[in-house]
Amino acid sequence: KRAYFYACLIEVNGYEFIYVFGGKNRNGSLNSVEKYDIRYNKWSKGASMPTPCYAHCGSFLDNIIYISGGYAHGQFIPVMLSYNPIVDSWQQLASMNSPRGWHTMCVANNRLYVFGGCLLSQQQQQQQQGQQQQQQNLLNSNSLIFPQEVTQAVVTSEFYS
Repeated sequence: KRAYFYACLIEVNGYEFIYVFGGKNRNGSLNSVEKYDIRYNKWSKGASMPTPCYAHCGSFLDNIIYISGGYAHGQFIPVMLSYNPIVDSWQQLASMNSPRGWHTMCVANNRLYVFGGCLLSQQQQQQQQGQQQQQQNLLNSNSLIFPQEVTQAVVTSEFYS
């Protein structure tokens, strides 16, 4: 079981796959990538993310999956990564201007856009760590926690939020 991950459905060479990136489980942050082949009803592992994190987001553009931000090593991070599902490899890109988590990213007019998110002060991070312990207790009780988040879609160049 995992929570706070990014998942997407993509088409590669005419076949659909679901990819799941990172997240958190009762043991901590994850850097795993899992791929579900819809044709064969089978899960397989992909190349691990460079950093275990959760509260990140992603989007798909030009056959590349982009992952941004998240929470890792006790702080929000400004990371921007690209994952090529065809060759199963990661590339570190230029970081965002500010670290963030719990944000959203979408594609419009062939460009990536990142919206919102959270960047906590040191005091707020300490408060959050107390909340994370409560969440960990819930994860240990086999209950998953899903944050309230913005949901968006781009359909025929129209942005819906």
